[in-house]
Amino acid sequence: MRLEEKLVSLLGKDDQKLLVRAMCACARRQLPHAKQIDPFNATILETAEAWAAGTSPLEKVREVLKRAENTRGGMFPTTCVRVIVGPDAEREDDVRVFGKQLPTALWMASEAGKRWAAKAGPLAQVGKEPAAMAQIAAVEEELCALVDRARDG
Repeated sequence: MRLEEKLVSLLGKDDQKLLVRAMCACARRQLPHAKQIDPFNATILETAEAWAAGTSPLEKVREVLKRAENTRGGMFPTTCVRVIVGPDAEREDDVRVFGKQLPTALWMASEAGKRWAAKAGPLAQVGKEPAAMAQIAAVEEELCALVDRARDG
């Protein structure tokens, strides 16, 4: 099962905190890169994690989301917060985009992704490169394992 499908399957659960914990576990893998762009990305993710742990009130999450929407490099941490307090109508789309894009973003930030980008060019070409696709699939498998661990407690 792909990351996107695993995360979407958690949307219908009674415990929304389960979805947020799973997404945060995945987003934490991208956090070192996001923090380089804007250190506030760590605060965004930590707020979502605190809410999922029951130690941060919704009002704090709403405050962080207001600032997060304008934070550079924070798509994945921000999505973790958006699924908590964002519009219900956008929640599934947010989760799907997160699940589709995170594996590629993590791979592009890796040394292998950087080497590939330096010689191959535009990201749009990655889908035509079997070796790159295999590496992205491996990253996605690791993320799926994180979701399973978050779900299983």
